[in-house]
Amino acid sequence: MHRIGRLFFALLIATLGAALLAGCSSSDAAAPTTSAATDPTTTTGDDTAATCDQGATLDPLEVAPVDGIDSDATLTSFDGTEIRLHWFPVEGASADDPAPTLLMGPGWSLPGDTETDGGALFSALSIAGMWDHGYNVLTWDPRGFGESEGTASVNDPDLEGRDVQGLLDFVAAQPEAELDRDADPRVGMVGFSYGGGIQLTAASIDCRIDAIVPGLAWHSLRTSLYKSGIVKAGWSGVLTSTAEITGTLDPHITSAAADGEATGAISDEDQAWFDSRGPGDAVAEISIPTLFVSGTVDTLFTLDETLTNYDLLRDAGVPTAMLWFCGGHGTCLTEAG
Repeated sequence: MHRIGRLFFALLIATLGAALLAGCSSSDAAAPTTSAATDPTTTTGDDTAATCDQGATLDPLEVAPVDGIDSDATLTSFDGTEIRLHWFPVEGASADDPAPTLLMGPGWSLPGDTETDGGALFSALSIAGMWDHGYNVLTWDPRGFGESEGTASVNDPDLEGRDVQGLLDFVAAQPEAELDRDADPRVGMVGFSYGGGIQLTAASIDCRIDAIVPGLAWHSLRTSLYKSGIVKAGWSGVLTSTAEITGTLDPHITSAAADGEATGAISDEDQAWFDSRGPGDAVAEISIPTLFVSGTVDTLFTLDETLTNYDLLRDAGVPTAMLWFCGGHGTCLTEAG
């Protein structure tokens, strides 16, 4: 693991450990710290005093096992959409000795990770890597992708956000999962790109989440995809064409991509649709330890997107850290160090 990978892994564990393994809940979590003055990181924030009264969102909780795949189950979400989940409890976890849980979201157009032998970002974001540090892991296929039903809606808080709330209900019902209180599992979230954005959406609407590590995420789909009124046609085409092969997309996604390629602009209706996906100013609703990870050469979700989110939490006194690295949705032209 090269230097940036080691730094990321250390901050990842510090952020999550402060809120989860150390026995803290969302009411008393501390910020991660780093003493290396030359590291491309920033840490800020005081302890936050918050109470969470969010209960279960699905009543009843409907979960069906998947024949032949022990780790898989189908969760019926709030609107009847079936969401495929993948549950990987850490070895030794039980009702008598439960463990905290990590939700690990996939990138755009991808199903949830099920690889338990390897395959990791920074040699850290893997099921096996999280097991090694004492976490249960839950992954899932976002609606519209993989084995999940529904239409991909780019992390709409009223759709994908509520799906994650149902996943939290599922975790709270598992004997291996540590709870802060009834229906409130001790849980953090990790993931990059689409898996980073969903963390901001979910944490802004559900206080049961105790810590997040959103990587390569965005503040606004308007400013990241349509900055200054000009469509990033290259990215739009790649993202849409890839997702059309693997999933089912909301028509606003395909119409915006077609208009962007043809004219360089998108309709007012499509602009409003993307704006409503956020997370935008809803980020200010987050009050839990947060580690932002952003790529200095990212041309899709640029540093500005991360800085805007970071500033919102910093100004609110939320324990917040930020890590930059040469990478992301772009090509790093310097040698790894």
